[in-house]
Amino acid sequence: MFRYLIATGLAIFMFAQLYTQERGYSKYRYPSAVPDLYSVDVHNEYDELRSIKVRARRKKKISFAENYAFAKKSMFESGMIYMDWKEAEDYLNEILQTIIPAEHQSKCEGLRVYLTTETHYNAYVMVQPEIYVTTGLLAGAENEAALAAIIGHELSHFLKDDTQTDYFRKIRRKDIKKQKNKHQDLGGIDFYKAAAEGHKNQQQEKSADSLGIIMAHNAGYDVSYAASNFLQMIDIQKRQIESSEYLQSMKDSEKEKLLKKSKVLADHPETALRIKYLENYLENNVGEKEELKEYIVGSENFKELQKLIRIEQLSQMLMTNDFRGCIETSFKQYLFYPNDEVNFYYLHESLRRFLYLDDENADKPFLTENLEKYFGIKFGILQDISFLVRDSANIEKIATKELIDKKPFNTYEEAMVYFTDFGEKNDYKESYLTAALYNFENESRDMYLAKYLAKDSVLYRSYAKAMLTEQLNNQILTEGRDVVVIPDVGFYKETRFGMIPNKFKSIERGPTYVEAMNSLCEKEFKTKEVVDLSTIKLENFDEYVYLNSVLSMTDGLGNEISKNNLQESLCSGFEGKVSTEQIKFKEILSKLDSNKKDIFILSPNMWYTFTNYKIRSIERFRVYDLNFKDRTLNGLWIYAYMYPVLRGVSGLFGRTFDYYAVDYTSFHIENQINYYDQIIINANLNKVFLQNTMYQMIETNRDMMELRTKDLEEAK
Repeated sequence: MFRYLIATGLAIFMFAQLYTQERGYSKYRYPSAVPDLYSVDVHNEYDELRSIKVRARRKKKISFAENYAFAKKSMFESGMIYMDWKEAEDYLNEILQTIIPAEHQSKCEGLRVYLTTETHYNAYVMVQPEIYVTTGLLAGAENEAALAAIIGHELSHFLKDDTQTDYFRKIRRKDIKKQKNKHQDLGGIDFYKAAAEGHKNQQQEKSADSLGIIMAHNAGYDVSYAASNFLQMIDIQKRQIESSEYLQSMKDSEKEKLLKKSKVLADHPETALRIKYLENYLENNVGEKEELKEYIVGSENFKELQKLIRIEQLSQMLMTNDFRGCIETSFKQYLFYPNDEVNFYYLHESLRRFLYLDDENADKPFLTENLEKYFGIKFGILQDISFLVRDSANIEKIATKELIDKKPFNTYEEAMVYFTDFGEKNDYKESYLTAALYNFENESRDMYLAKYLAKDSVLYRSYAKAMLTEQLNNQILTEGRDVVVIPDVGFYKETRFGMIPNKFKSIERGPTYVEAMNSLCEKEFKTKEVVDLSTIKLENFDEYVYLNSVLSMTDGLGNEISKNNLQESLCSGFEGKVSTEQIKFKEILSKLDSNKKDIFILSPNMWYTFTNYKIRSIERFRVYDLNFKDRTLNGLWIYAYMYPVLRGVSGLFGRTFDYYAVDYTSFHIENQINYYDQIIINANLNKVFLQNTMYQMIETNRDMMELRTKDLEEAK
């Protein structure tokens, strides 16, 4: 039996074709081998961070070093950082070098800007000499000057060591909050301590705003518009928070009280105040400079890169099932560039998937479902486009004036009808497949599929052919393999702030248990193939990132059924191991069947994944080792008079409890149900116990699937 999928050769053989279909119009690919620049030596990072000079206790320094070292490791090894994308990184780092003041060159030696896959508008800095810019920021920046101002903001935080200062301040704040939570009204000295800590951070942000602007201005950038541009983006998030379902469910008095307190305790000052502060600062402190520019590194560099980044941003949103975000982002672009066929594909397709995933989305107002306070119950974003296009000057540049004037739709379903008609009128080739999938249950489906297949160079030709001939699942069911995914094992420990990862222990001991899990599958389940993610990560990093995204999709998109839920709903009073004879599948599965979402209808790229890799089912394990500390003073009652002293060192006398937990999920394309199970054992993690637990879970799932197959045969 093959040890992991790469060994079959299928992955490598099909990889280029697979990615063309899976990622749509996205051009970026991770390298197969991780370049040295992106390889993280966590022990070295930890040692360097521990050596940072800061006034704090030893335990807090260790916590600080460990958290940031492993945060970096996680970011780089998860695929969150774009690697070796020279056009993007070279451009961003050239902007950085342009704005670094001469007097800070030595401290900034080795400082780099990295581009992340995050799709929201943001930038941040770590303790290490690294600034992170998201695809959302690069896609939404008005010009290079705005980008320089934001990078300057983060550069300011780095120069002032704000990140580490903030870390140790927040540790103190946790202590404050622990005390504060004892007072329901947040009154007294504890409230004012917390407020003061928040004010300190607001001062940090104001300082970073001004220094970032100054550095960009001194470099020659025209920052007069950039300042308000990037700060207004924060205002969008603020409105979304204020209009969230959580806040809307609260009483008006409670809502007002919470919002008032949040302003006092907020880390970031309100947008309007920051803009006013910056405007005053620029007017009074920044002198005139000749030949200020919107672009220094180059306008063509910016525009070409932004085109690619906007496609990448939309691709990431679609891949991660952020359909609502994809709709909003692509629709905003559509307002200015209605004839951009690639952007329209993401708008049309994300809208379709959004509606397919939840039927209740159909009647919701378009892009305003959480903004009833401003729009009412049934009015979509076309009623006030300024909520989406924040700058009045940009509103004047909107190319779809007729859309704004006539307001042809209010709900998501009305928008889908409108854009389907628009795509057909403009003969956008991918729109025909989207229309076919939107109408997959009626007669027009085959008509749209035929139009789609008549086009050249379409993304999903073989998928459309298989759908037209009703053959989507046949090949996979007959030729597919049953795959077991073995991820890394995680170790956790209890602290005063809850359970936290015991990261070094995970690195040192985790591989032993992964090997034991592999060994069990090879010995007892010879028809299954093991996917060892840690091995794939070393063999082909690009494929590792991709397979992780596939696993996330199967976890999130299937129709979930759990052993415990079945027990509770159908086997009332039953205790102990689940007896498959006692489970009435027809009752619960009929409900699932009536509202089932076909993952291949939802996402054509998933069909390519399962077909090209020849996967029929995926089983995945997650293993956690949990270490708890009982801090009671059992057995020490004779020293009651010393209780205050002993209580402070109770950890020395308390007992340690070890548990391990195994989460198990299974997804089969025949029924497209996510089966979920969890077992928690009161014992140390042991290879034999772990193997027994795995065996029990796989066997239970097999019994259930056999019963499900019989049920389907009887139904026929």
